[in-house]
Amino acid sequence: MKMSRQNAYDMLVGVGILGTGGGGDPVGFGKPMVDWDYQRDRVYELTDPNDVKDGAFIVCGGYMGSVNAFTSIGDMLEQWETRYELHEAMKISEKIAGKKVDHLVPFELGGTNTTVMLSLAARTGITTVDGDGLGRAAPESQMISFVGYGIELCPMPVVSKGGSVVIVEKATSPALADEIGRFAVVNDGGAGANNHYHQSGAQLKKSVIPNSISKSIKLGEAVRDANENGNSPIDAFLDIMKGQKLAMGTIEKVK
Repeated sequence: MKMSRQNAYDMLVGVGILGTGGGGDPVGFGKPMVDWDYQRDRVYELTDPNDVKDGAFIVCGGYMGSVNAFTSIGDMLEQWETRYELHEAMKISEKIAGKKVDHLVPFELGGTNTTVMLSLAARTGITTVDGDGLGRAAPESQMISFVGYGIELCPMPVVSKGGSVVIVEKATSPALADEIGRFAVVNDGGAGANNHYHQSGAQLKKSVIPNSISKSIKLGEAVRDANENGNSPIDAFLDIMKGQKLAMGTIEKVK
């Protein structure tokens, strides 16, 4: 499925809701990146997990670090035209594995970490799997469905915004690779990209949360339609997600 720019906008609404506040800002980061890519004729393309060949090579990944490192989105997008850390991490993964990446799968749903993977696939002429690792956003790299199916997090190359490269070849505890990666990026630019969970198509089909990106698009479309027609976007969300309204309230203070 080739995504239109409107599909991408709707996806940002969907991943913002399903991401439960994590995975990056859909408005401040995701939309400017979509516009940047589509103005340069980069089109995001999804592949259904069931259509991935069993022998395909897939890597997972995204960005990690401080939200403050993403405040100047214009400057970052400009810099990414000459050096995209996520692409650098993917090339290291290909070197380690000795083969080219066939598809990418986002680590999580979120305005940043879903969009950057779609952008990388568009930049490199491959497709993004219509799915992710957990169906929402998560704080740490080991909090993911792939772990439950025996797919190793490592090797994990980390390329910092400042230019450092760290490869976590093996970790003796689930959280250690993430801790090493965060130490590297915090001390060199405040942000960086990583690759992890190298897997085959056969492994992916067993472990991925399927069709979560297309579900995000559908959810965003429903919310947009509700807002345009004066209906409740909450009811539109509940209808698609088969949910129930338990309580309503007003946020008075965020501390």
